[in-house]
Amino acid sequence: MAKLSWLHLTDLHYGLSGQAPLWPNVKQAFFDDLGRMHGRTGPWQLVLFSGDLVQQGSEYEYQRMEEQVLAPLWEHMKRLGSEPHLLAVPGNHDLVRPDVRRPTAALRMLLHKEGFWEIADELFSSPPSEYSVVIDKAFAAYANWWQKTPFRHPNITRGILPGEFSVTVDQEDLSVGVVGLNTTVLQLAGGDYKGRLAWDVRQFHAACTGEPHGDGPEWVREHRVCLLMTHQGPDWLDDRSNNTVYSEINPAGRFAVHLFGHMHENVVRSSSVGGGRTVRHWQGNSLFSLEKFGDPPKEERRHGYSVGTIEFSSKSPTLRHWPRKAIRDANGWRFEPDTESCVLKTDGGTAKAQLLLQSQKPSSKGRQSLGAKQRLSLSRYSLMFDGSSGHMVIGNLDHKIFAFACWVKRERSRDRSCDGDGEPLIHSTTVGGLGVAFKSDGKEDSDKLLLSKIGVSEVLSTRGITDKEWHHVAVNFDGASATFYIDGVADSPQDCTKKDFRFEGRAYTIGSVGNTRHFKGNLDDVGIFPSLSAEQAKGLYAGTLDPASLSPFALWRFEEGSGTLAADSSGNSHTGTLHDDVKYSPDVPVPLKRKGGGE
Repeated sequence: MAKLSWLHLTDLHYGLSGQAPLWPNVKQAFFDDLGRMHGRTGPWQLVLFSGDLVQQGSEYEYQRMEEQVLAPLWEHMKRLGSEPHLLAVPGNHDLVRPDVRRPTAALRMLLHKEGFWEIADELFSSPPSEYSVVIDKAFAAYANWWQKTPFRHPNITRGILPGEFSVTVDQEDLSVGVVGLNTTVLQLAGGDYKGRLAWDVRQFHAACTGEPHGDGPEWVREHRVCLLMTHQGPDWLDDRSNNTVYSEINPAGRFAVHLFGHMHENVVRSSSVGGGRTVRHWQGNSLFSLEKFGDPPKEERRHGYSVGTIEFSSKSPTLRHWPRKAIRDANGWRFEPDTESCVLKTDGGTAKAQLLLQSQKPSSKGRQSLGAKQRLSLSRYSLMFDGSSGHMVIGNLDHKIFAFACWVKRERSRDRSCDGDGEPLIHSTTVGGLGVAFKSDGKEDSDKLLLSKIGVSEVLSTRGITDKEWHHVAVNFDGASATFYIDGVADSPQDCTKKDFRFEGRAYTIGSVGNTRHFKGNLDDVGIFPSLSAEQAKGLYAGTLDPASLSPFALWRFEEGSGTLAADSSGNSHTGTLHDDVKYSPDVPVPLKRKGGGE
């Protein structure tokens, strides 16, 4: 019998004042209890973390949280026999609050009690609005951590707001969908936000499909069961979000359960209307809560987590829940069943609840051919080069082999103005490094991809790009041969053993070589990788594989939208510097909406 099992963690608040000396005892009790629960509910395929991973949203807190909490936790679970993937949404402590003493007009509107509904259309429009800039900046540290953490599920579809996602988890021949939405995006200042937060159905559509005007319900129907995760529960949403939008996102029967945290205690609710299907809310207990009340201050601590399982039988799936909470006495801390939150069986879990879900639509052939992975949304911005002087300078990439991939939209072809090494995508600034370009000499091989050691050796793809549409290009060089990919389709490997391709690291530029050869058009998701297989190149084109999951040496997503720096999302600090007339553009590629290619 197929089974999906997960841990639900929430509200760790790593970096909380006074936490450091208290966490080791809680951690020991937590790990001991995981050992007991694993025998009843494991192995676990997922860890669902519903926000407030850290206390103040800083880069340092995320780094230390991963080192001190997540890494030991994953090592412990591996010893128990589980190697789950992490899925998380941000909470109100996972952002850096903007300075409200001198608010911009956009921040004023976001802080206004009814402001969300006045700006929603603009917020979810393309190109991104001034409100998106404020939000993205507040969640920048979270987004950076989420992008590069090794524990994250590798096949994430990114939504429209920071931290939003959907993912498909395959259990034998069954598919389970998980959707995470950002309900904390308006909590940009202190104060009581109960009844003031908001969400929009376009967040649901975008998380599922990558587009705010996509079809979220259709995506749900491709799965046997789906789960919904947010940080705050319905009680924290405003009237419109609760009374109108909630049933657009989570009508009874769409999601098996809505998981959230924020309130630091286990609460389990189930409801149905008019004999209809059940809506389930599971509010999780905080993994670490330390609060003080009264005068003199009285300390209150809460520690807990829960486990959930879905078993798939020949009839219908069943759902169970194991809420856990910590207690302390003369024997120290220990975790026990939380009998105050709900009625539990003798094994500490709830009775089996039958899931009466809407009928499942069979998955498409293309989705199955990619291992039942789902589409990823791409960035909000690409980088646009003017073809005359614009370029991006990056530091030394001293690697003896490399693979290169990017999305490209050319604005010229068969152009005699870019001879020699042609129209460069990435290239060494001096002799000795490798580069990738389009051959652009107006002759027979124009518009083909070119791998070269500048001024020394080159090999060409067998196919080229002659139109002005978005395409995905890649090349894998292993030291002996080079394989080119265009829209996920591979060329025959090109022999490089008879030519000098010895790779000497140098500073590199994107979009130019010297002062005479320049790329004209747009680039997005530019990455340098240790290697690329045919299946990986196909997944990058189809949008089912996140390039960050391939351990890139460097990865530029161009999400900044403005300024002269382009962050390296790999975590290896190869920040790019933009020079001359290089601009951010809202023109971005959308995978699976083009003819031909990798399907």
